[in-house]
Amino acid sequence: MLPPMDRNVQMQLFEANRDAELTLSQSMAAEANRMARILAPRELPDFYFTEAGNEIGVSSKTVRDWKLNAYPIPQGGREETILYRTNILIRVYLRLKNAPEGETYLQAMLRLQARIGELLDLGFTRNQIAQQLLMSFRTLKDLIERDHLRETEANRKTTHCPWSLLARLSRAEEEIDERVRQQPEMQDRRILHEGLDFNNPADELELPPPGASIKIGDDCGKCGAGWPNLREDGEDAWNRPVMVCMICGSENALDTDPGEPEEADFAPPPEEEFIERYACCRECRAYWNHMKKDRTDRWNNTVYICLRCTAVNRVSPKRTPARNL
Repeated sequence: MLPPMDRNVQMQLFEANRDAELTLSQSMAAEANRMARILAPRELPDFYFTEAGNEIGVSSKTVRDWKLNAYPIPQGGREETILYRTNILIRVYLRLKNAPEGETYLQAMLRLQARIGELLDLGFTRNQIAQQLLMSFRTLKDLIERDHLRETEANRKTTHCPWSLLARLSRAEEEIDERVRQQPEMQDRRILHEGLDFNNPADELELPPPGASIKIGDDCGKCGAGWPNLREDGEDAWNRPVMVCMICGSENALDTDPGEPEEADFAPPPEEEFIERYACCRECRAYWNHMKKDRTDRWNNTVYICLRCTAVNRVSPKRTPARNL
């Protein structure tokens, strides 16, 4: 057992710790001000800061109250508040680190409009440009027609980053042409929209025996163990997945609905299945309009089936609302 610490030593350690915390808070506040001084000339809308705040769990209302798009930023507050402010400003700074130095948000938006106009003059369609920008046709139309020189409420509420959109258009000519060349190669891979002719007896399959099956998420049919205790182990004679109970060892045939995909959601989907909304199919590069919304999986991802090549494409759910501080 260690001997008790001298009271004077305790006081010295306490004061040293307090001084270290004070120095850290002061350095973070200074760093936040330095970032704000660099970002302020860009005249950024609030969404850059609110999005960065949501990434670390700070609500949009709280971030707007901090007025981080101005310089100098508000001083003082709890150490936690100073830490969050600094974190947000650094995230925004890193997001825009490759943007041309000295260019304001408005100047970048006008440059984006000019770039879109250039592509239209070259003969590319608005739909092709919208696909390249991963946005809907309606959003692109609004982006083109909006007068960014006028300070309107609509402009203040925009959530488009012109620098990231310009980056997507940097090689637009080559990338759009490549997708166009890929389309004829996939024309013969369209799947049929019609199902089986159920009036034809030859198409009817022998039905599995009634009962003795469970649904996705159900408990074991024998011992009642929960769904997490079931593991997939092959298929039965009717091509139904068999779930083996890790508690009692019994087999449970999985009764999937006719509309469900053949591969039920037993495990988290692989990363390669995910695409951004309005992106092309990950397999055949078919445009977004070839996607058919199929369902929402167990992890709240939206599942889309490509009507050209039948590939599964998933879109991650939107972020949940952040908390107030």
